[in-house]
Amino acid sequence: MDDNYHWMEQAIKYADESNDDRLRMAAVLVNNDELVAFACNNKNISWSKDLINQLKDKNINNIEKLFLTINTFDNNEFQLNELLKNINIKKIYLGLPDPRLNIYLKDDPIIHSKNIYRFKESLQEEIYKQNYNYYKSSKQNIENNKYFYSNRVSSFVKEKLNNAGINIEAEEISQRKQTTLLSSYISKKYNIPQERSYELITNILAEAFDHKYSEYDYSNDIRSINPDWSKDFNDIYKKTNSKSINEINILNVGVGGGIEATKLFLNCKNVTFVDIAHNGLEKLKTLIPTSKIVNSRAEDLSMLEDNSYELYVSLRTYNSSFFNITQAVKEAYRVLKNDSVAIISISNGFLDSKEKRIIPGIIIPKIDFVDLYRGLDIVRELQETLTNYNFKEIEFIPTNGELYITARVNKDEF
Repeated sequence: MDDNYHWMEQAIKYADESNDDRLRMAAVLVNNDELVAFACNNKNISWSKDLINQLKDKNINNIEKLFLTINTFDNNEFQLNELLKNINIKKIYLGLPDPRLNIYLKDDPIIHSKNIYRFKESLQEEIYKQNYNYYKSSKQNIENNKYFYSNRVSSFVKEKLNNAGINIEAEEISQRKQTTLLSSYISKKYNIPQERSYELITNILAEAFDHKYSEYDYSNDIRSINPDWSKDFNDIYKKTNSKSINEINILNVGVGGGIEATKLFLNCKNVTFVDIAHNGLEKLKTLIPTSKIVNSRAEDLSMLEDNSYELYVSLRTYNSSFFNITQAVKEAYRVLKNDSVAIISISNGFLDSKEKRIIPGIIIPKIDFVDLYRGLDIVRELQETLTNYNFKEIEFIPTNGELYITARVNKDEF
């Protein structure tokens, strides 16, 4: 078993043994794969102060790993900050945000630290269950957005597979949230040819995204309360390119129902739209007759030539269900001309239908909690992947409900 996974499980077990009537949480300190100290929520002393006292008694100032089930805070102060002021910690493994946290706070150590790693999703689910009432009543509950709460792509995939005679459980799907992984699993379990299994999954996903987005408008979207979202994009583009966006050769991947693209690219002379679902593509072809449409995935642009585009745009697609970031970046690199730019955004919020506010973050699979940190996890993964494929000038630009990453292709040394 992975040592880190073992200590994540241990932290959850310690939290479960807590008799505190508040949040059940635990922090575990490990050096050389051995337990150094642990603490839980306590009415008499904060878990961070408890650990500091334990380490002082042992004359320890440096810790290799911290396993923290919940990043707790009180009176807008994070206990983790108190610990970090006193102890040097090399790596921090975190389960979930505090359920009371529904905005980004300046002094949140998770946002500013680069040595943050997350618990496995299955273990995040256990932490959620340990504190169900707190997370259920949190303002981060996706039930506050009825549209997304009732339109889960994974649920649609499960239903369609069951209709096709493949009786698969939600857990089996959630553990394989990439098309190739799920299709390979189904191929082996049900003795279906790999090509047929992949085609089946691809077709179901196309139908799922058509079902969810073909008639989608912004009434259930955070953009309905953020009218400057298109200005954000245009300002970001202008920082990367001195040419008019109407004059360059653009590839827009993941167009959904087409509403976004008509706002951004209506007057562009050379634009290619790509999406797994066809309805949005057909709508865009009608609205922008000079455009080219391609019915495919971001991970497979094989029908497009190498070094053929000056701008690659993919907004709110890289955090989609069953998405492979590495393969998509590989394809983006291939089709872009040298020194051209990619602008990618991660959707990082949902509309609270009742209060007309943004619920920041991304849904954790299988549970109804919107994780404030999950978008940052995807940003870090994307930045690392872009670096691996020799993109340079990688910039992270957070906006209201959307996290942008821009990068420039460098093919001279690759």
